[in-house]
Amino acid sequence: MIPLSVDPTSQSYAAGQVFGTFAVAALAITFLWRLSKPWRNVADKSGIAPAERKRVQGKRNQVVVLATVLITVFAGMKAASGL
Repeated sequence: MIPLSVDPTSQSYAAGQVFGTFAVAALAITFLWRLSKPWRNVADKSGIAPAERKRVQGKRNQVVVLATVLITVFAGMKAASGL
């Protein structure tokens, strides 16, 4: 039987692991932004005053941006640690 010739100590292996980690993170961020779009954009029919609607949208955008930052930080930590 011929074993696979994968060298986990090579630079190309490490680069592939980092690229794969950040590709998964980018996919997660894309899904997060696409799936949260209706939630972030408060509808005009909601009966909320325009100033209140702007404030709610700002808070919701901050939540999504925080989630984006956390995903990026965790992906960076995983890529740097090599787990």
